[in-house]
Order: sequence, then structure tokens, then C-alpha cells
Amino acid sequence: MRYLATIFLTGFFLFPAISFSATLSAIGRLADAGAPQLALAALEQSPPSRQQHPGQWLSWQSLHISLLARLNQSQAVLDQVKTLPANAPAALLRPADWAAARAALALQQGPAARRYLARLLWQTGISNDARYREARRLVIQSYVDDGELGDAYRAMLRFQQDFSLDSATTAAFVQALSDGGQAADALTWLARLDDASPLALSVKLKTGMISPSQAIAAARAALGRTLPAVASRRRKPRKSTSRPKLPLQNIVGYWRVIRAAATIEKNTALRTRADEQLLNAGAAHATAKRLWRDYLAQAKIAPAASAQNGAALLAGATQSVAAQPLAARTVFAALAADAKEKTVRQQAITALVDALASAKLGGAALRLFSDPAYFPQPAVISPAVRYRLGGIAQARGDAAAAAHYWKGLDAPPAGEAAAPWRLKRAEVFMAAGDYAAVAATAASAPTSGAAETGQWLVLARRLAAAGQNSAAARVLQRLTAAGGPAQRREALTALGAVAAVLGDHRRAAAAYLQAAILAPPSGNSASQSRRRAAENLVQAGFITDAKAQYARLLASTRNIADRRALRQRIDDLTP
Repeated sequence: MRYLATIFLTGFFLFPAISFSATLSAIGRLADAGAPQLALAALEQSPPSRQQHPGQWLSWQSLHISLLARLNQSQAVLDQVKTLPANAPAALLRPADWAAARAALALQQGPAARRYLARLLWQTGISNDARYREARRLVIQSYVDDGELGDAYRAMLRFQQDFSLDSATTAAFVQALSDGGQAADALTWLARLDDASPLALSVKLKTGMISPSQAIAAARAALGRTLPAVASRRRKPRKSTSRPKLPLQNIVGYWRVIRAAATIEKNTALRTRADEQLLNAGAAHATAKRLWRDYLAQAKIAPAASAQNGAALLAGATQSVAAQPLAARTVFAALAADAKEKTVRQQAITALVDALASAKLGGAALRLFSDPAYFPQPAVISPAVRYRLGGIAQARGDAAAAAHYWKGLDAPPAGEAAAPWRLKRAEVFMAAGDYAAVAATAASAPTSGAAETGQWLVLARRLAAAGQNSAAARVLQRLTAAGGPAQRREALTALGAVAAVLGDHRRAAAAYLQAAILAPPSGNSASQSRRRAAENLVQAGFITDAKAQYARLLASTRNIADRRALRQRIDDLTP
């Protein structure tokens, strides 16, 4: 705290007369302490004149650009770098060019990024070998982002001539060329990759080095491979009964290989299964729309058949789900999307969710039923299924999805009490950042004898810590009538603090005074609450009431220093 106080006392805030360089250093330390937003606000408070103090302005602008870059304000970085004169000292231009190059890449402005990188490489100079290598790598990235794969490939070859390639850089080169349709060029570095890696299999498949069936077999083997246990020197190795987990990136990569090979072989069932796995993992480019299309094509159910025989089709798929799970899921999906009879459609939705959950494809279920093309609002899904989907999302740590499905479900699911259900929903809404929903859920919380009052108080404090003081006040106001005296006092004290921050000093004073009344007379909490009530009464303009509170505090304390301070406060409030 002393360090931060020093920063404030020596920055633009209170003592602008300190030296300019000391001010910039103080603001820079503020950013280094983890407060770049505060540092930027301090810096922008009083910029020097460019005409009257050009040297100071250059130093100021250099720090300005640095802070904007820290905050990822890419367009602002580019705008400010353009104001620097071309003849500015290289020591100032160099970090500005770095910031501008990265900002341009973030904004997908490849030519601009290359201009700044060229100035770094050939004009302002880079003395650090690692920085020089990084600048060359960013040039390649800019070509890749622009889709200029020919230029990127030539830059990669020059990069390889000048630097040794680590595994990450090699994989990035191969991935970029393979994804860009130049898998043949990617063969240049194929030997450097793990031969069984998803990337190597993908390149081999695209260049015809392996057949689709070989690619599928290799990917499946990798997904199901069990590595041997590491032997101990002292004890005999135990047989491994569990499979080591593959990184999610590798799992996604192997399923992409399987999908690509299945597409070549026109194996729609395997492609559908791959799309299920990719959507379940949340892989890039894996969409609910694509899986719905797979399901409908695989099911081959005509709209007329769906309308006339929907119940029979549903019953048949339900009976076959254990023996033919994928085929059953495709029928469930087709009926969930197109069945004309509402009952059949809801039953099909339930069956599909159950089937996907049983197949450990809960993530796919969440994304399928949030596809706006088929389910524009969660309300079109039955509450029972929404309870289930929200529970799947909560178990997966996906608060946003859980909030999506549980919004509007005020009544608890079967077998769950109302009070815990309200709290569970509020916690999900809090984690999802839907603060208004937290407050709205609290509005229906019980007002007496609530065992969950303590947990609601925690939620209210989290709202206040997130800057959501209005929502916190709504929750706390409800809690002031819940629980026992100690919990009510705690809620009133928290409400007083929040109301004071909101500038509602009348409400703050009332809350603090009620907390003082509920507090044990002999403890410190009563006097602390009464003192805060008095302070807010002054802010609210109720001077007579404030003096009365200070007088009560004076009568209840024997501490000489406190008594002197209280008398002085009463005198200050007396005309």
C-alpha cells in the first residue's frame, strides 16, 4: 500500500510539479504493478505540448503507445505510432514499431505489419538475436494471415537457412501450408514431425502418401493407444489399466484426419461420428449446423414419413439405440428437427440428449440445441430437457451454456427443493456474468429462516467486487429480512457499504443504523456501524441526526483520544 500511495503522490494526480522524467517513471511503475488502465488514465491527464516541448512529447508518446499495447488497443496503437516523426530517435521508434507490427497483425493488416517489421529489420535495427528471429517469424505470419502462401513458403525457406527450427516453429510452418492448400510444399519439413502426429497424418493424406483407410486406421490407433508404464528401478512395473489422456489438441487433430478421410471415402456414418466428436470438443470450424446436416442426410427420413410415422420411427430408434447408437441418434435428430407433432418432437429431443450424454458427447448436445437455426430460443425446448442440458453444462464448467438453458426456469426440477435451486441458478448466472439475473433470482429468495442466507451474502459481495453495486444492493435488500440477527446485521452492513458507493447516503445511513441496533451493545460492531451511519447522515444533510449519533458514541466510550475526536466532530457540525 505504501508503494502505491507513493505512486499516487508523485504522479499527475496531486503533485504535477515534480520532474517530467520522474512522473513518467512513476506511471511506468504503476503499469508494472499490474494497473495499466490506471497508468494510462494518469498519463493522458496532462500530455505535454508537441510544439513547445518536442522532446518531452516524444517520451510521453512512447510510454503512451506502450500502455495502449499492453491493453491490446490495437487500432489506437496504430493511430498513435503514425504521429511519430520519421527522424525520431531509434531508441523510441524501435519499441513503437514492435507495438505497431503486433497491432497490425491483430487487426489482420498484413501489409502494415510488414512495413513496421521492415523498418525494424533494416532501419532502426535489432541488436537482440531473439528479437531478430521473432521479427522474421512475424513476417511469415503476416503472409500466412493474408493468404499469400507462396511468399510465406519462400520466407520460410529463407528462415530455415538462417535459423535452426524448433518443433513448434516447424509445426506452425507445416500447419499453415497444409491448411492453405499447399500440402506438397509442407513435405519440406515432414521428416521433422512425429510420424504419427495428427499433422503428419493430415499432410500424408492430402499428398496421397497414405490412403484414406490407412489414415483412419492410424488415427484410430492413436486415439486408442495405451502407453507402457514407466518402469521403476526398485520395483517391478505394474500393468497399466488406464489410458493416458491425449491433449485435447491431439484428439481434435486425429478426429479431423478421420473426418477428412471419411469424406474422401464417402463414408457418411464415420464422417457424422467425427463431426460429433469435433463439436463435442468445441473445435474450430466444427458447427452445430454441420452436424445437423450430417444427421438429416444420414437419417434419410422424408418429411412426409416424419409427419405420418414419427411416433413409430421414434419407437424403433429407441429400441435400437443400444445396438446401433449412431443410427438411432440420426433418427432422433431428424425427428427433433422436423417432426410436426409437438409430443414426438419433444420426446425425440429428450432421446437425443440422453443418447449423446450416454456416449459422453454432452458438449455436442449443448451446442446442437443452442443452434439458432433450429432452436432460436431455449423456451422451445421442454423444461425437463433444459434442466438436463443446464446440468450437463454446469458439470463441464460451461457457465454461459448453463445460464442459457436455465434462464426463465424459476421452478425447480422434480426432486429438488426450491431454495437450493434458486441458489444454484444464481451461482451459474454469476459465473456467466449475468448480474441482472442474479439479482432477479434473489428477488424470489425466502425472507426468513433461509439456510442459504450466508451463501447469498457471498454472492452479493461478489457482485459488489465486480462493480455491480446496484445488483448487489437488490440482493442485500432482500437479505436484510432473512436469517438470524447476525446474518441480518451482516447483510445490513454490506448494504450500507454498497449504498455509500452508489451515493445513496440516506439508504446507507439507515442500513448502518439498523445494523447498530441489531449488534450486541458491548461489542465494537455496534459503535462501528453507528459511526458509519453518522458519516452518511452528514453526507445526506441530516446534521442533527448525525450529531445525535456522535453524542451516543461519546457517551459509550472512555477512550480519551476517541472522546476528543468525537467532541471535535460535534463542534464542527455545530453552526
